[in-house]
Amino acid sequence: MAMQRAVELAAQLGIGMVAMSNTNHWMRGGAYGWQAAEAGCIGICWTNTCPNMPAWGDIDGRTVTKVGQECESEYGLTQVFIAIRPEVLNQDPDKAQEILNETLKDIQASIPEKEGHTVRYPGQGTLIRRRENLKNGIPVNEEIWKKICEL
Repeated sequence: MAMQRAVELAAQLGIGMVAMSNTNHWMRGGAYGWQAAEAGCIGICWTNTCPNMPAWGDIDGRTVTKVGQECESEYGLTQVFIAIRPEVLNQDPDKAQEILNETLKDIQASIPEKEGHTVRYPGQGTLIRRRENLKNGIPVNEEIWKKICEL
């Protein structure tokens, strides 16, 4: 509801900003960015909750530490937000890309939860599935498809 309101305000005023209080978990934050993008807007979403969840497949929590606290290196999500601002992208696109690449590399260098798996940045799994589905179609469970056809 908050992102919908921000989109409505952006359509009316050119920018929409919504703040919430008395919350400590915001469910799937990436979904709100997609919601803004699908409405033709840019969504920048964040929360001030304490870091309480590692990146997908991460067990060492180093990414959460960088997200939620002061960054140990020159890179981190704060730097990513600065890098993607239009004035920074226009002035030094190579530096912006370097910041993004280093941050993603740092996220994926975390200790994976399962041996042989990788740590993913937020939204990476969705993007991978979307590319696969666009290329190969949406996979359907054969048993469910059979039941649908029988109907």
